Amino acid sequence: MLKYRTETSFFELSPNLKEILGETNSFFLILNGLPKKIIYQEYSFFKQPILNQTEILLGQTIGDKNPHNLVIKLEDKAIYHKWNFETNNPSYVYLGENVETLCQSLFINDFIIKRLILSEKLGSYQENHEKYAILLKELILDIESNKILGGAWGSLFEEMRLGVI
Repeated sequence: MLKYRTETSFFELSPNLKEILGETNSFFLILNGLPKKIIYQEYSFFKQPILNQTEILLGQTIGDKNPHNLVIKLEDKAIYHKWNFETNNPSYVYLGENVETLCQSLFINDFIIKRLILSEKLGSYQENHEKYAILLKELILDIESNKILGGAWGSLFEEMRLGVI
């Protein structure tokens, strides 16, 4: 089982929610949990996710005047960051195909940052940020579809490639 080096939230799922989410998503939410920080955002998670007509609400961002949500859309069971600027027309940012691939992508990101960049395995980050960005992108694309390039991960790859983070 994967273990995060940060605050992690575990979920309690009703039998109905387990059936809707499927075995893999349920397993990862109950036994693996999700870290408080996902890419750029920190979340406060609900112990029991909230089911509505179109999505499952897992948590809300911390520190925002108008909190945004981490959701699983029912139509595709993928994970999204939901911007709530307009309540009638929210926008969604794709984070992962399912809970499992999101968790794997977060571990890859953690590995690249904490094990390679901080120890300068590929040289100093300042001089080799493009190498680190390419490696991160390739490793995540090994487990995730190209759809990830249009979401928050795509922004992270580009910012790393440019050396701004």
